[in-house]
Amino acid sequence: VIVKQGERVVLEIVGINGAKHTVNVDNYLPKHSLVKRGEIMRLAFTADTPGIFKIHCEEHQPSMEGTLVVLPR
Repeated sequence: VIVKQGERVVLEIVGINGAKHTVNVDNYLPKHSLVKRGEIMRLAFTADTPGIFKIHCEEHQPSMEGTLVVLPR
């Protein structure tokens, strides 16, 4: 996921594989959010810090990981 600094970000995460997924976005959503199979979870935040951040599922690391890239203004 690539965004510009200052943009509002809404990630929609769908629980498909596994009974549950404890999701976290480094720097932006350090508290884990839980999504269960068949549910859609929306995580919203403002990308105010440029850099490269990991999006990951605690139960399924390292196979369920993504990257958030926040480009500087």
